[in-house]
Amino acid sequence: KYQYDVTRLVGDIRFDCCIQKDDYEIDFYVTYDEDSELVEIEIQDPEIADKFGITESDLYELLG
Repeated sequence: KYQYDVTRLVGDIRFDCCIQKDDYEIDFYVTYDEDSELVEIEIQDPEIADKFGITESDLYELLG
């Protein structure tokens, strides 16, 4: 009999994330491809992220 790997991801997966800093919450999306490579980070609250000096590059470094 043949066996199949049913745990393999097919397509991208997107996470809805947030960073809590003081009384603020910075929302962002992270997308990984089916090989678990980081594809995209999209900050939803750029004004708040700028206030705390958080950039997409910082997040790529932490999550990549």
